[in-house]
Amino acid sequence: MIEEIKKIIDTHEYVIDDWLINQIDNEFKKGSYSSRANCNALALEITLKAAGKLKTLDKVEGESYQWRHDWAYDENHLIDLKCRPIWSNNYSVSVNKESVELGQVTHVIGFKQNIVLNDYVPHRGKTLKFTCEGMIPVEDVEKYGRDQGGWYLLDKKYLQLPQSVL
Repeated sequence: MIEEIKKIIDTHEYVIDDWLINQIDNEFKKGSYSSRANCNALALEITLKAAGKLKTLDKVEGESYQWRHDWAYDENHLIDLKCRPIWSNNYSVSVNKESVELGQVTHVIGFKQNIVLNDYVPHRGKTLKFTCEGMIPVEDVEKYGRDQGGWYLLDKKYLQLPQSVL
């Protein structure tokens, strides 16, 4: 399974255009992110979904949209995608305990991208490329991550890939 996910992520590319920039702007307008730049980490999710390579479960009843996982690979792998800045060895991961209890998230997949997470506007026309760095069960984030008071710094060394992929 991780082999297939890795292949999907590693072969996915997207040329930055106004459509992607507008999609990221719309996500920021929802008010869930502390800065516009933080929304750039959504580029993989947004473009995989637009390409028909990613699906999600329906939203939880009573919620306005589905936010509890980024990718429903199958019923046992409800994934939260996390982008690691290329200047850091760590992922910033928050674990929403309610989402875990509801069975809405099971794993974290870490990836990096070739363009630094900043304003994409000056990068129009450049190709975004992604690299899957591995997966970790969501319950292990607290075990291996450094608690930052509501979120965790998780070193990339804790993400696992099968030996056949390494």
